[in-house]
Amino acid sequence: MKGVHLAFKYRHTAGSMSLNGRVAWPETLDVAGSTTNKALANHEPETGLGTCWPTIEVSAGVDAFVAVAPSPDAVGGPRIFVAAGQTRGVFCSVGDKVAWAPVPQATS
Repeated sequence: MKGVHLAFKYRHTAGSMSLNGRVAWPETLDVAGSTTNKALANHEPETGLGTCWPTIEVSAGVDAFVAVAPSPDAVGGPRIFVAAGQTRGVFCSVGDKVAWAPVPQATS
């Protein structure tokens, strides 16, 4: 993978356990840009697993800056770093999208 793979899902708490819910949508971005999908409502009523929070799981194929917001800017806005080969979970709000940009390579 030359970019990032994203999966929107819900994180549930049941007692002292934290569980991942079903994937509502996946999206792979091979080139820098933003998702067409948006984060969904703050509930997954059919599971009955208790309290849940919308999350976006980010798996990076390259070192990437990732932003999550209604109009995300992975170059100049608030962002996180996700190293190549790593996966990070990010809490999000309804209507949020994801953008990513490659980390510039150092030149010598």
